[in-house]
Amino acid sequence: MTEAHIRLTTGEVASARHLVGTLLNLPRWRQLRRVRCDRENYISAFYTLAWAVESISNLRRTWTSKAHRVGKSDFLSWNEDALFESLDDLYALLVATDVRFIEGSRSAWHTVTVSRACPPDQTPAA
Repeated sequence: MTEAHIRLTTGEVASARHLVGTLLNLPRWRQLRRVRCDRENYISAFYTLAWAVESISNLRRTWTSKAHRVGKSDFLSWNEDALFESLDDLYALLVATDVRFIEGSRSAWHTVTVSRACPPDQTPAA
């Protein structure tokens, strides 16, 4: 659990969270302009955060499964919620600046949204 927390709060994930968090604190018109000007970095941050959300969701399912008989962890749940909210907002901005992002990110976005919605004792459908 501690290792998962460290992976979600350091390195590339921390850099992506910082980039997106800074972006989301700007007025909407500046968000859109910044995403247009630095699109590659925001797309990279999107995929980094998508991996993090999927990773933490998988850990949550494992941790709360019948095999482990452990309840939901507040230790990681706030990270999962914050990551998904940031990712959801970033996805909307990337689509707003170029609708082609929907097609290019369809698989990653589907995996993230399914893994978030899947109950602990189920495996997400492909």
